[in-house]
Amino acid sequence: MTVGVPRFVQVLIDGVTYLAAPHDPVVDLVEVAPDAEATPALAREAVEGALAALGGVEARLRAGFAAARLLDVSPGGEGAWRGPAHLFSFEARVAGTFEVTYAGEDPSDWPAPSSADGGGNSASSDASSA
Repeated sequence: MTVGVPRFVQVLIDGVTYLAAPHDPVVDLVEVAPDAEATPALAREAVEGALAALGGVEARLRAGFAAARLLDVSPGGEGAWRGPAHLFSFEARVAGTFEVTYAGEDPSDWPAPSSADGGGNSASSDASSA
């Protein structure tokens, strides 16, 4: 890895609420140290942080799943996955208070990141809609 290349954990969150209205999955980018490794602990920290930052309807999630994967972003804005994805389940007995459980590594192939955020989604627009 080149020094100075930004490194993130991309977090994907989906789940159910007790509301009838559907909601879109949440995609968040959590910036980490440039030398961060793709460990379950790093992934858990990113998932817990993303869940804690939820607002609006998403803060009412009661149960669901999350996936987290380390992402490098080149100076040209191209992303590259680093290491395996890690899967988690979560439950909130009280709205906004999430208990996260590690479920293991994701054995499936992920499509190559299509942009700097790893999938063409804008984390900044997700955060501003929360």
